[in-house]
Amino acid sequence: MFASLPDVPDAFTHHQQFSGIVDHDEFMIQGLVNRISKNNSDHTRAEKSIDHRYDVQIHPHIQSPEFDPFKIEFRARLKYLHKEDIAAKADALIEDIATAVAACKNDLDHEEQHRRIIVEQLDDIVQRATRLLSQASEVSKMPAESGAWAHQPFLRINVPKKSDKTERAHHLNTAMQSWYDNNSIPHGHVLAFHCLMAVCGTKTIGIKMLKPEYIATATPHDIVDLMKFSDGEKLTAAILLYLRFGPAEGETARKTISFWGWRFRSAPFGQSDW
Repeated sequence: MFASLPDVPDAFTHHQQFSGIVDHDEFMIQGLVNRISKNNSDHTRAEKSIDHRYDVQIHPHIQSPEFDPFKIEFRARLKYLHKEDIAAKADALIEDIATAVAACKNDLDHEEQHRRIIVEQLDDIVQRATRLLSQASEVSKMPAESGAWAHQPFLRINVPKKSDKTERAHHLNTAMQSWYDNNSIPHGHVLAFHCLMAVCGTKTIGIKMLKPEYIATATPHDIVDLMKFSDGEKLTAAILLYLRFGPAEGETARKTISFWGWRFRSAPFGQSDW
């Protein structure tokens, strides 16, 4: 069969796969041709898949300006490699990627540890703020000689209870991430306020106070009703809050409160009644 073909080695013509029977050998050769054709098609598809993955999944990430602010040595090396170089050094690059991923994971573990520490500190702020607010009712109790207000707390603050530490940590973690995302990290009393509000979740802090009207009653009013108070009532409320929570503390503050036997009428500022 192969005798008429030029340049065919004798070893090939006498290969053990050939039986010398034309039909049998032609069938075997056709099967070989089909396998070669399939291999070529598979090779072409593989090359196209590699090109697609490089163009869509590798190259954009390597060249993306999103990562320019960060110093990533591994990325810097990849930026100067062509597609063929990456294919030729695939095994070594995979090992380098594995090393870089391990280093990143280690950094993330440290970051998560620091995050947990910060969340614990924020939770401590929440607990202290809650205790402080819970003391407001006791601190703002009016003296016995204050008529209808006797022994009544001028200010009542009800903070929703969040006894589950895991739930508090979740809310604080979410709040902290939003601060970072918005590049706006609160400080001081603003931080305490945001932490407390975050822990409350969907619930709200209830704040009520007594209304310093001419005929005093012990009925507490929601803090939003303060907007409806007259100017005199607002001023009186502000003075009472200052005397209770302002810089005058201890026995001096209590003595001052005990002589509060005057009240501004529900009238324009300046018309007061002692």
